[in-house]
Amino acid sequence: MIGLGLIVAAVASCPAPAVQEPPNPVMRSLRMPWFTAEPRQLYGLMWSGRAVDGRWSLYAHGFNPVTEISEKTMWVVDPRARLLAGPRLRLTWRRDGRVRRVQRFGWSPDRPDGRPRRIFYPSIPNAPSPGCWKLRVKTGRIRATLRVLVQPQPRP
Repeated sequence: MIGLGLIVAAVASCPAPAVQEPPNPVMRSLRMPWFTAEPRQLYGLMWSGRAVDGRWSLYAHGFNPVTEISEKTMWVVDPRARLLAGPRLRLTWRRDGRVRRVQRFGWSPDRPDGRPRRIFYPSIPNAPSPGCWKLRVKTGRIRATLRVLVQPQPRP
């Protein structure tokens, strides 16, 4: 088991975005914690997962062993930026200047005719290993870069 001191040190050295309490500014009907990166065109809604010391955090490999469910994040485009969004979202995990994993997700229109009023991308962020990762998020002409504190899976 990892000691509390190591987790506190990792949080202090990893400038992950601050997690805000609901309501979120883009989908108020979904009452879940949220975060964003500058520029504020893309928001992450924490469907599952948790904040560590008020910062966005995930477990490695996309699975939370505490809740026994996947680490789900819904990425939502600010309505004012929806014309800049594309049909896919790309997550690029980088560390030590190298790309370690790329994930792609399609959008989910919220209208039956398929024309999105709100654009959102359900995802299960799957960090390759524990540590402080740089995550590049891109859809169409919207780009954001943020840090993610990735925790190790606890040992039985």
